[in-house]
Amino acid sequence: MPLLNKKKFLSFVVFSNLIVFFILELSSYFILRIFYTPDILAGEEGEYDLRLDINPFMEFDKDIGYHIRRDPFTKKTKAYPVTLESGNEVPGIISYDSKEGIVRSNRGDILINKWGFRGPYVEKEKPSHIYRIITLGGSTTAGKYENEVTYPRLLERMLNSQSDGRKYYQVLNFGVWGYNSCDLKTVYKKEVLGFNPDMILIMSGWNDIGKLGQNGIKSIEDYCKNNYSVLSNSNLYRLLGFWVKTPWQVKQRSQWSIENFRGNSIFYLQNMREIIFNAKKRNILVGMVDLPALYEKKRPNEIIKKLYQFMNTSIEHMDYRLKAGLKMNELIRQIPVEFKNAFHVHHSISFGSEYKSLYFWDEIHSSGAGNRLLAFNIMEKISHINSKKKN
Repeated sequence: MPLLNKKKFLSFVVFSNLIVFFILELSSYFILRIFYTPDILAGEEGEYDLRLDINPFMEFDKDIGYHIRRDPFTKKTKAYPVTLESGNEVPGIISYDSKEGIVRSNRGDILINKWGFRGPYVEKEKPSHIYRIITLGGSTTAGKYENEVTYPRLLERMLNSQSDGRKYYQVLNFGVWGYNSCDLKTVYKKEVLGFNPDMILIMSGWNDIGKLGQNGIKSIEDYCKNNYSVLSNSNLYRLLGFWVKTPWQVKQRSQWSIENFRGNSIFYLQNMREIIFNAKKRNILVGMVDLPALYEKKRPNEIIKKLYQFMNTSIEHMDYRLKAGLKMNELIRQIPVEFKNAFHVHHSISFGSEYKSLYFWDEIHSSGAGNRLLAFNIMEKISHINSKKKN
């Protein structure tokens, strides 16, 4: 074949492949747009593609995977559909100053701010009369849809009700649904320190329990592995990711075991120790809070499974969660003993108490009433620490 024909043939192959790739990319984009975004906005079920950057509440973050949207009121995003009984739709995103506002849905309205965490806007620079507490955790910290009955908001009001008028408390809710100890470590380094907290409260563990139960984890790098890849900029790559990862997740869940949990627990401890050790150098107090749980130590799972919160939960799942949760609380109690700047918070809606069904939405997420108990127990602990300082 003459050299000129070879060049033409290669050019044709390259051009044809580019056309095929472009068609696949465009098709993947529309599939993601149709099947992996609107459905989640309407029903909050399944998975959605944050890289399309149209979700009003969450955005992609290459270090953590996802983050509550920063500057949510200055970007054009798709609003959750909120329809009145009359059939009229109302605005799904409401803000008057672009610093804080509400993202609405049919399930409830969530107040977020420009910094990308839940709650009202605050200036990063801390006023001299403010004692700032930052709460870290997953969904048990972030809370449900009731903005004023998350435990951080309740704790702030309880603490300020005891204020002497010279010092006031500010409790910031950095909890994000699904975050584990690896994510908390990243958020602490990248964001929390910028707010100059006096105290950090960590209630975290439920999102680690599944991962700790897996086998094949050899190092902290394995445990905190970030799945971000430059390939994820491709619509086709992300679409294939949705289609092929579900069997792997099912396989991992089937391998959960307490033996794996015991061996892997060093990685949870390492993440928490790293946060507390760094906080010690900055004179920041750290409170480790027991996990909230509808599970009980005294009554067997066969009995509490009759509660509606466990309606769709298997006994096998419950048994692992109970055993792993108890082990996690042991770790949570162990860590503060190692550091002078750390303390442990026991509360009345963890595994040791009974008959708590009125205080929980499901097996681990406390209701507004449960959050009041939790906030009250934490307030008592903080008051005790403050009284010891005065003496």
